[in-house]
Amino acid sequence: MKFRNLYWYGRIGIGTPTQYFTVIFDTGSPTLWVPSVNCPRSLCYDRNLYNSLNSSTYKTNGKYFRIDYADRDYANGIYVSDTVTIGSLSIKNQLFGQADDTRFLETDKYDGLLGLSCSTSDIRLSLCHNMWKQNLIEKPIFSFYFNANYTAEDDNELIFGGIDQTKYEGTITWVNIIHGQKDWEFLMDSINIGDKSICSKCYAIADTGTTFIVGPSIEIRKINKFIGSEYDYRRGLYTIQCNYSTHLLPVQFQINERIFQLQPNQYLIPLKNNVNVCVSVFVSIFYDLTDSHRNSLWILGDAFLTRYYSIFDLEHKRLGFAKSISYDQKQMCFDSLYNDDSTTTITTEDDSYPLDDEYANDGRSTTEMYSDVYEDDYNVNIQIERLNNKKTERYSIETFERPLEKILQIAYDGMDCAASSG
Repeated sequence: MKFRNLYWYGRIGIGTPTQYFTVIFDTGSPTLWVPSVNCPRSLCYDRNLYNSLNSSTYKTNGKYFRIDYADRDYANGIYVSDTVTIGSLSIKNQLFGQADDTRFLETDKYDGLLGLSCSTSDIRLSLCHNMWKQNLIEKPIFSFYFNANYTAEDDNELIFGGIDQTKYEGTITWVNIIHGQKDWEFLMDSINIGDKSICSKCYAIADTGTTFIVGPSIEIRKINKFIGSEYDYRRGLYTIQCNYSTHLLPVQFQINERIFQLQPNQYLIPLKNNVNVCVSVFVSIFYDLTDSHRNSLWILGDAFLTRYYSIFDLEHKRLGFAKSISYDQKQMCFDSLYNDDSTTTITTEDDSYPLDDEYANDGRSTTEMYSDVYEDDYNVNIQIERLNNKKTERYSIETFERPLEKILQIAYDGMDCAASSG
């Protein structure tokens, strides 16, 4: 992945015969929803629309749903159930939202959203759980690999039912999710920059649907002060001269006694038309997020998850993180900031979950691939592989650019930071 403003998306099917939709994979929300034919053209223009009358496996539910997102987008309509197809897996009687009213930005290229959080009160909404119950996957677990080099040939990857050992290094660090709280919420030990403490006992959510790292406004001001970035009121972000990055320290996230760090060239992004202006990935939004116990929340979005392989384990109610194989990918616009004799370190001491985790898979077998080219010239490439001896589905996902205001409601200058593995 490049540190631009991206969605991680893929193609799914709903109904019999199959109706196809492009959806965002979002661990920060609980519900799958797609727009329906009842959505006004002014709201759902140029979208793929679900038509229940054309599906022989459709079942009515009638219960009303509404989802509001932190960026002020929303979707509402009614719940229905139908067969949902992801890759070669067909999940029968999957409950999802048929959106009759929704707010998109004009630049959004997706049709709907596939929520993968664990906070749903109705287990029928959990797609991964239903895959497991219908004996389509070995375990109720899914994992993400996001390549920091968005031009790389090896695709981004979502696996249902297992873990891909080839996409991370060292051991997996596991942390229990907090029972009864939002989404994939867990407790971080601390966030630090050198000997400067940003927070301790910090509550956080791992969210594939958020681009940056979002935190409480006080801590975000503190972390940007230590970095040396200043708030740019025009852009609504903290900025810094890129050449200062050579003197900055990594930001360290301690999770279950292990350090996960982001280097300056990973937490600063250059602006497209300003060669020496970078923005910080540490941001706050309109209001400070809290859980049901009023604990302030951090959101570890793609700026973190592109550097660390992430595993979402519904059965054991835990999250796993491991150093991604793309951790050290260089972004071309940052090449001048790399010091050839410097090294990046991360603690690798053993923990209670060894490399040969019970869900890890070694083998590969048949592969199906196809590519759809849409009128606006973006590609959706799907790669499906059955993993030997396990009921595990590999699902490759692609990215496309979105404006910053999609999450942050800010003025957009645009970013252009190509990645290189050199």
